[in-house]
Amino acid sequence: YWRFLLVQLKEKIICLLLFMATLELCVKGFGGHGIEQTEAIAESSVLYITVTIIVNIAAFLDWKRERMFEALTKRLAASNLRFIVRNGEQMTLTDQEICVGDILSFNAHMAPVISCDGVLVSGQ
Repeated sequence: YWRFLLVQLKEKIICLLLFMATLELCVKGFGGHGIEQTEAIAESSVLYITVTIIVNIAAFLDWKRERMFEALTKRLAASNLRFIVRNGEQMTLTDQEICVGDILSFNAHMAPVISCDGVLVSGQ
C-alpha cells in the first residue's frame, strides 16, 4: 500500500496542489492578520485534507487492483493444466513444471496456446 501511496504523491497535480497550499499558508497564513490569516489557514487545511483523501483513495484502488490481478494470475496458472507423458507415465502438470524431454498431449480445444518450444512428434 505504501508503495502505491508514494506513486500517487509523485503525481504532478498532487505536487502542485501541495505547493499551492503551502505557499498560501506561508504568505497569507503567517504574514497576514485577522480574517485574512484565518481564511488562509482554512483554505490550506482544506487543500491538504483533499489531497490526503484523493491520494489514499487512488493508492487503495491501485493496491486492490494489483491484488485482484495477482489472484487472477494464480487462478489461471492453477487451472491451466497440461497432459504430459514423462518416462512413459501420463501426468497433469502446469506450464512451469514442464521439463525438457516431456511429451505434451493436447488438442485444439484443450490448448490453443502452448507456452514452450518443442518438436511435433505426431498429429492428424
